Amino acid sequence: MHQTRSRHPSGVHALGQYLVYGEGGNLIFKNLNSPNQEEDIGLRITKANFGGGLGVVRLSRGNHLLITTGPGGQKARPRNHQFYHLKSRNGRPERLRFMSDSPSRVPRDWPRGQAFSENLSVITECRTGNIYTVHTSGDEKGISAINGNGYWRLSRLEEGRRGNLRLRPIDAFTTRQNMQSCNVRAAASVFVNRQHKLEFYCHGYAKDPDGSTFNILGSSSRNNDKFKFKVGTLY
Repeated sequence: MHQTRSRHPSGVHALGQYLVYGEGGNLIFKNLNSPNQEEDIGLRITKANFGGGLGVVRLSRGNHLLITTGPGGQKARPRNHQFYHLKSRNGRPERLRFMSDSPSRVPRDWPRGQAFSENLSVITECRTGNIYTVHTSGDEKGISAINGNGYWRLSRLEEGRRGNLRLRPIDAFTTRQNMQSCNVRAAASVFVNRQHKLEFYCHGYAKDPDGSTFNILGSSSRNNDKFKFKVGTLY
């Protein structure tokens, strides 16, 4: 177990031998092969807002594209995507460069919840090399946070006329969420499995160390330290 330097770092990603996450104004690469995983590499990241998620995808020749979205939550405020170029040498991250940013927008006729984001996954289409993102969020107020809707938004990476990158929403769907086995606002991700299908993951949510969120549901306190997972495949 490792303590963070702030109250709310971003979600985590695996990149070779490193665990990657954003915290404050830095992108942290924790070397999982180092003794007790204590060896870190920190790269300064400008203009990033991790509240709506952080994602990274492999390019060619030691390059990666890193995307952040923020802010999170469901308050009425503008949201943006930020794009960065990550350069590595022999698998070791060396340099992070800000490329561009763009506003986050969804079609007006989509459900309101599709405009928000808490988690971000980035995936590459095998044959075309096209890059897609999946932003996920869920209801967060009152009984809806306990047993409401979860939102999944699929977008495609595009290049604008001036070379700036942007994400164009192309599809979305809504699922049910609950605190015990699938809370999309807390944790949800997507990846491509060996059958070239998209697999969707989510798991339960306990807000407080004593498991008091689960106690609201009337579950046994003996199970408060356990998480259940759900997996779905898109065909």
